[in-house]
Amino acid sequence: MLQLPLLEIVPLESEADATLIRHNQQLLNSVGDYSALIFISTNAVAAWREMAGARASTAPGCFAVGAATAAAAAAAGCKVLGAGTNSETLLALPAMQGLSGKVMIVRGVGGRELLASALRSRGVTVDYLDAYRRRPTAIDPSEFVAVISDAGCNAICAYSGETVAALDRLLTAAGAAKLRGIPLVVPGARVADIATAAGFSRVSAADSAAPESMLEAIAGVEALDFSHEL
Repeated sequence: MLQLPLLEIVPLESEADATLIRHNQQLLNSVGDYSALIFISTNAVAAWREMAGARASTAPGCFAVGAATAAAAAAAGCKVLGAGTNSETLLALPAMQGLSGKVMIVRGVGGRELLASALRSRGVTVDYLDAYRRRPTAIDPSEFVAVISDAGCNAICAYSGETVAALDRLLTAAGAAKLRGIPLVVPGARVADIATAAGFSRVSAADSAAPESMLEAIAGVEALDFSHEL
């Protein structure tokens, strides 16, 4: 198994992100006014811990996307009110139905708007604490393709739509269209649709990004009789 991260997490920059940093500090100073926090990822929890400092003691309970995120939030001292495998399942939780007042979503810059849109439609005020950025890792496209080809990979896992987009850019830059025929395992139908639209021909959607779900989807792929030329 090869691990080749296509995205990296980087902190906000003091100069380039000065306006965003000031906005975040304003939110943190009033964190006690919120009904709940929602952590999108373990990276969001880590960034929150660093940014909030002593103010974390006044924070409300939280919701989390993913079991690992919930565990990280609990370890950070946050009372976890519920967790879902993705935004859709999180929104369906009974505990989410009665949310009111203000909710703070802690995430990286950008990302899906589903949670905020759905909560606002329920009358909830939503603020984003954009705590970090994601950017493509510095990988030479030709070297990346060579590593994948030499390893004889039977499948590729991409854990988000952004990762699929980064993979798409690498393969396009390297002129490696044939690699799009390797089975691609992704979490959920939404990311599967992104992958299919990008030209990947063998896309398998796991139930979620949880390790057990992805492994189950990989096992299903490996059980297939397929061949491809790299």
